[in-house]
Amino acid sequence: MSALGCTARLSDGRPCRAPRLRDGDLCVFHDPEHADKVAEARRRGGRHRRREQSSATNHEFRGLRDAEAIRYFLDVAASDTLALEPSATRVRLIVAVADAAIRLLGPGDLEQRLAALEVARREADSCPVGDLDGLTLPESVT
Repeated sequence: MSALGCTARLSDGRPCRAPRLRDGDLCVFHDPEHADKVAEARRRGGRHRRREQSSATNHEFRGLRDAEAIRYFLDVAASDTLALEPSATRVRLIVAVADAAIRLLGPGDLEQRLAALEVARREADSCPVGDLDGLTLPESVT
């Protein structure tokens, strides 16, 4: 065993061989003071391996059948992307999610304006000719 190696033994009796911490004879995995950090790292690592399954389960993926479902999907994608370690790939993903959101939300504004115009037209059609004084257009149309 190296002078720099952990002095602990594995469950089968072999030496650990992991580098020991600067201030002790044990590695981070065997040092009791680091047990919480090691347990959290293992938990996060396991979650990462299950990401594909757990993303669908944890976020109640409902498919991409309507604008609201797509908005939800993009929210999840943005949240997961922001949780990644900083990197060029993360930046590209953030830009891609933002681009997709802009494409989705742009027509949403047009849909709202069109709906407001349709309501105004129905109101105008129900008014007697020449009596448009009481008709008000929604602010989103003007």
